[in-house]
Amino acid sequence: MMRKFIYATALSVAITPLKAQRLTESPSRLPVGKIHQAQVFDLTRLRSVNPQLNKAPEFRWLNYGLQLDQFFSPNAAEAWFMHNFPDSTVILGVTSTGEVVYPWIHKTATILDPKNMPDPWITPSTSYTLDSLGIVYAYLRSLPPSVVDSVIVEIIKHDNNLVYTGIGGSYTWQDIEYEFATNRVKPYQVIKRIAVPLTQNDSTSFASEIFIPVTGVPVQPGSNRIGAVVSYKPGFSYTITDSLDNLNQFYQMSLEQNGASTDPNYYGTPGDANSDLNCSFILPVSVRYNYNPNGWNGYFIPTWAFATGYRYEHHLIEFGLTADLASVKTSDPLVELFNALPVPADEDLTLNIQMHKAASAHVKIYDLAGKLLLQQNLGHLQAGFNSVPVPVSALPTGVYNLTLHTPAGTSSRKIVVKH
Repeated sequence: MMRKFIYATALSVAITPLKAQRLTESPSRLPVGKIHQAQVFDLTRLRSVNPQLNKAPEFRWLNYGLQLDQFFSPNAAEAWFMHNFPDSTVILGVTSTGEVVYPWIHKTATILDPKNMPDPWITPSTSYTLDSLGIVYAYLRSLPPSVVDSVIVEIIKHDNNLVYTGIGGSYTWQDIEYEFATNRVKPYQVIKRIAVPLTQNDSTSFASEIFIPVTGVPVQPGSNRIGAVVSYKPGFSYTITDSLDNLNQFYQMSLEQNGASTDPNYYGTPGDANSDLNCSFILPVSVRYNYNPNGWNGYFIPTWAFATGYRYEHHLIEFGLTADLASVKTSDPLVELFNALPVPADEDLTLNIQMHKAASAHVKIYDLAGKLLLQQNLGHLQAGFNSVPVPVSALPTGVYNLTLHTPAGTSSRKIVVKH
């Protein structure tokens, strides 16, 4: 069960990445009744740029926009709230002159290429595991406490077939295919779907962060990208005559990287195939309702794919990654990837094993002098991703060698136990 907390600041508590929480930032209040307004938001309080809340060197929170704010134009980024509209034809929102407009952002998405960040950490030869997500949000409620809304997160897989170069051939991104008739990402791209309930306790007009534990996502080779799509699913019904001002509203926060009405920078060389695969996406009304058959229908749009300065260039969706900093290739032809988490381990060690073919397996743990201390039969592992717990509570604090055995060979790596 997910545990939910709201804190006064991000720095007052030690936060572990595997417990769902709510974190509230007091400086940034959402103006009630207004949308798309710039906020004063202390970016250094987010986990991805706060070294006190990272586990060095195996774990980091990554967000491309926050890294760009550190390396290209330090402290220049402006944070903006944006509605993530539920799917409807509700007429909602006003322009600066008070004209009513249609809702247009129905989903947001970010593709993260961790090997191609301004701050290098993961390389193409480093495997990694997605174990947490963080979404900066605000949530205003007008309905009774009995109404429960949801944030839906879909984890998106790496796909070279969806890589596209546009804007005069200068920038490259991975598309996300979308079915406007069913309002969903095409299922073949989704690794995992997570639903997070939103109740009265989650209501906040301050910039806050939802922390979501992620389990069951296969180990990714360092050459892979990983992505997330965020939707708001309301727990109430409405008609076209309703206004969300009288219902419940969900906002996300995004960065305009170099300040108001500016274009963003990109890490890498324009024209290079890897110049900017770390992209944020929006789903405009023209895609959702298929208004323009010759336009972007069927795909998300990178938020920087517009010719002028754009407020929603980098969504504040954070990826909590645990890297396997040792060799990722194994000598066993049956085993593609193999890591052991967490680092260090206390009660249990989780073996994440990517198998080419189904096979039986067992593990042995030795001290550094070569003495066998523990062995466990893992049974018959299926082809593909396997996540297997190994108890290590009986081992004293220290460093050990763990060997994975299959009928075709063995693979070894060091593990750390700390009580």
